Amino acid sequence: MIPSTISRRPKWPSFLMVVALAAFALVAVRPVRESVLRAAGWALVVNETVVPADFIVLSLDSGGSGALEAADLLQNGVSKQVAVFTDPPSGEDHEFIRRGLPYEDRAARQIRQLRSLGVTDSCESPHRMEPKQKVRRFRNGATIISSNPLCS
Repeated sequence: MIPSTISRRPKWPSFLMVVALAAFALVAVRPVRESVLRAAGWALVVNETVVPADFIVLSLDSGGSGALEAADLLQNGVSKQVAVFTDPPSGEDHEFIRRGLPYEDRAARQIRQLRSLGVTDSCESPHRMEPKQKVRRFRNGATIISSNPLCS
């Protein structure tokens, strides 16, 4: 029998080819990736016209960003009053109250933030809504209510 000789090609040219293709992919994909992601982001953004409403209502979870959004909407003339949902005190909150320590719940904090942003007409509202109220939600938890007074 005649021993067969297996020809071996060197591995380094194929390795260099893989490295070159990976480098090209990194350089070429970045501009395409950014434009695709930017287009997808604009497709997700809704630019609706904002109509006047009776109240701007902030949820408790909106925090400072909700107060900023509500102040901007108020300054743009969307509404004249901001309502903040109240949260019932929890166990540790009752302990602060029992000890006579200063206690500020999330609603009081949002109202304080609104006042520091120049919103003078704000109130606390119980965390429930009437069925006939029309609701429009905005980013950062700001909500516009267009009927039924929430604050007295």
